[in-house]
Amino acid sequence: MNSDFIKTRFQLSPTAAPNQIKDSRNKRASAVMLPIIDVAGHAHILLCKRPTYLHHHPGEICLPGGKFEASDKTLRTTA
Repeated sequence: MNSDFIKTRFQLSPTAAPNQIKDSRNKRASAVMLPIIDVAGHAHILLCKRPTYLHHHPGEICLPGGKFEASDKTLRTTA
């Protein structure tokens, strides 16, 4: 699987609009990013490692992003 294949595949999938997602539970907004990078013609997913000093899930491998903060203008900036 290479980057061109991934780009083509995601272009075929429509993105759900926020008003199409229904959930009546009270939740805090959050967002993550799935960064796909091309290294020598092969697609790779870029992951993060959470700092060990955190109280929740220290040292775990994760996607970039997290909870929406007051300083975030949009969920895209959260991610």
